[in-house]
Amino acid sequence: MSSVYARRTTQAALVAVTVMLAFLVVCRTDSPVRVLLAVPAAFLLPGAAVLARLPVDGTAAWIGLAVAISLAVDVLTSMLMVWSGWWHPAVMQSVVGLACCAVLIHSLRAELRAQPRARPRADGKVRGR
Repeated sequence: MSSVYARRTTQAALVAVTVMLAFLVVCRTDSPVRVLLAVPAAFLLPGAAVLARLPVDGTAAWIGLAVAISLAVDVLTSMLMVWSGWWHPAVMQSVVGLACCAVLIHSLRAELRAQPRARPRADGKVRGR
């Protein structure tokens, strides 16, 4: 994404969606809310985690890459479940989602730590603003 604010907001929103979705999976809730949270998480979350530390110019390029990478991860995890005979898509998506959340949170923390902080001067005014 081209804007730092847009990237941080998108990452924080995806983390929030994943936490809510994991809660609904743990509670075994079958509701339309779970579907509304699962679709954007499946289409964007793994790709957003991969692209978290890569510079991508343009929102359209970021969305295209995020969707392509996410669908590739979804196909690979589905194939692993079929080959292993362990078919639990909700559990697998939760594991992938929480791993992606860890990557996104680490990226957000690293960006926020690298950001220069505003410090007060001796006359009481704030530097850096």
